[in-house]
Formats: sequence, C-alpha cells, structure tokens
Amino acid sequence: MELKAQEKQEKSVTEPSVRVPARARHKRLSTGNAVALAEVWPQVIARIREAKWRLLLLDFDGTLVAIRRRPQEVHLSQQGKKILRWLVRLENFSIAIISGRELRTIKRLVGIKGLQYIGLHGAEQEGKTAAVSEAARCALESARKKAQEELKRLRGIEIENKGLSFAVHYRRASLQNAELAGEAARKIVASATDKLRILPGKMVWEVLPRQFPGKGSAALALFNALAGSKIAIYFGDDETDEEAFAVLPGQVTVNVGTGRNTRAAFYVRNHSEVMGFLRRLEKELR
Repeated sequence: MELKAQEKQEKSVTEPSVRVPARARHKRLSTGNAVALAEVWPQVIARIREAKWRLLLLDFDGTLVAIRRRPQEVHLSQQGKKILRWLVRLENFSIAIISGRELRTIKRLVGIKGLQYIGLHGAEQEGKTAAVSEAARCALESARKKAQEELKRLRGIEIENKGLSFAVHYRRASLQNAELAGEAARKIVASATDKLRILPGKMVWEVLPRQFPGKGSAALALFNALAGSKIAIYFGDDETDEEAFAVLPGQVTVNVGTGRNTRAAFYVRNHSEVMGFLRRLEKELR
C-alpha cells in the first residue's frame, strides 16, 4: 500500500499540567515523519481485515493514559477498559500491553483477563523473567544508590525502584534540576556501560541491565509466534517504543504525538485519539 507523506504540520497535544524541559528531551533516531492515521484509515482497516491473525500491541503511559505529574496517579478509564474487553473477545485477535512499568503494576492498572502483559521493557512476562547476571545486579544496585545520594537534593526529582531496574522521574522538576539530574544519571551509568544502559523517555530516564531485551524484541517475538496471514498494530508514544517500530516494518506502527522524527508509519495526536481508533477498530471487526 502506497501512502503519500503528510504535508500539513500538526501541533503536539500534551497533558497541560506537565511541562517537558526542552533541553532535557532526547532526540529520536528517526527515519522521517509519519502519516496521520485518520487520513488513511480506510486503507489501514482494509489491510487489517484481510489478515487472518491480528496482534494489537499497546504501550501504557502516554498511550492508553495521559502522563501525569506523579506516576502513581495514573489510572485507565472505565471506558478504556470497556474498549479493551470488547477487542479481546474478537476472533483471531490478540492484545499485549508492553510497558516500562513492573509486570505486577501494569496488570493491576489494566486488570483485564485475556490480555498478555509484558513489563520492564520486555523483561518481565507471565511466568518468565529475563535472566540478569550477578554482576549486572550489583552494578544496578550500586547505580541506584549513587543516584539516590546524588539526586536527593534536587527538588522534583523522584527515583522509582523497580527491583530489576530503576527510573529517574523529572515530571515535577524545574528545567535546571531536570538537566542536572539527567547529567548525573548519564555519568553514573557511564561507569558501567558494559552492564547497564539508560533509556530516555517522556520526563523519565530508565536505567536497566543491558541483558533486558527491550520492547522491540518482545514485540517481534509475539509477532513471529503467529503463523500464516498476520498483521501487527502497535501504538506507542515514547523513545522505547521506537525500538518496536524499527523491527516491525510494513506493519501498522503508530506514534502517539506529533508524528515527526519517528520510525512509525502513522501517528495520532494523544491518548484520546488512541481510544477513538481502538473503538473504531472494534466496531469494524465485529
């Protein structure tokens, strides 16, 4: 299917109470701009209908829900849960939530049976956790303690311990404190780059073992497990989702944001539009 590139520039729709420090953002490794999903929906839904197996892959924060100033304030709306319950009942249709949150947390926040849940950027799945070497565990623990010590005086910076990884949130920080925290986090990880890596996200830096597969590997494994005619539909808003877009060429990859500087083929503006398209998808596949 040949699609013309989107010419009209769209303004980003973001959570009004959250400001992302401009210099604290991480520029994506990109291949170009995406096409507005609304403009090519008839062609996209035709491709989805033609496939025997459909795999829907969804990020959580910034995709199914708006990003909040405190991660613990996030919850999936009842309408969102209803849409996912409708979709999971469709024939030859699978849904997986792939999140940077811990598996137990994402399962609690979504709470729908029949979905697959993958936490910690692909590392945690039901009954399975990525192997982490003792050296990587020690490096992670050391890095977390250093981050807690060095960043505790920076107002608005919050460190979330996820057990097998940790996150440095700067959602409530000033621009200056966000930049200081980012510089400190990068220096801390730089001393153990053979064991750890840092993933930039929206108002967060994720520090995790290099052994973790990442969202791209998790998405590709789920897709490859399907036989015959199949299609993947992936909605994601963050840097970590770009890994998945990159390994799913020719699939329905959707950036939640401006659609600029992304490996996704299409874009929607915000989580509300994600829900709108999921609703349309369910109605057209009944």
